[in-house]
Amino acid sequence: MSFAPSLRLLKQSALLPALLGLFWLGYQARRGWQFQHLFAPKRIVENFRGMHKLFNSNLIRNTGPVSELGKCPTGAAERLQLRQQAALHPRLD
Repeated sequence: MSFAPSLRLLKQSALLPALLGLFWLGYQARRGWQFQHLFAPKRIVENFRGMHKLFNSNLIRNTGPVSELGKCPTGAAERLQLRQQAALHPRLD
């Protein structure tokens, strides 16, 4: 009994999944590289232009206009900064 033809068929049938796996790994490596270098000064415009491809997001068409956010109440930013400083440097009474 000869196993040569079946081994040849096995090699040929294993080649396609192996190539698809390598292609998928390359694609994932490229996405990882783009994510790591998202804010690189030389590539920031290109990365933000193609962000929908990078994060597999969906573009929602025919949406309404973007509404303006309200301004922070007067003094809230200063109070928050004082609280953060107090939390970092507690008084020792």
